[in-house]
Amino acid sequence: MRRPPLSLLQIEYLTPTVEGRAVEVQAMLADRGHHRAPSAADLLIAAAGEIIGLTVLHLDKDFELIAEVTGQPMERLRIDT
Repeated sequence: MRRPPLSLLQIEYLTPTVEGRAVEVQAMLADRGHHRAPSAADLLIAAAGEIIGLTVLHLDKDFELIAEVTGQPMERLRIDT
């Protein structure tokens, strides 16, 4: 039996470094007037991806705002209906 694709994803944990980076990015976004856009979860996910050097896959435009200030790789997924 094949393993489901999600079981192949790397698991990362939140650390004080990740939390600190999320707060930094939130402040950078606030300076641009986007302080309400990304959620805390979005900021933490993006920070974890940035710190460990992975591309963040997303369906949420708020990740694109984050990438504008961090320069980190993000890829918006396309859902075919």
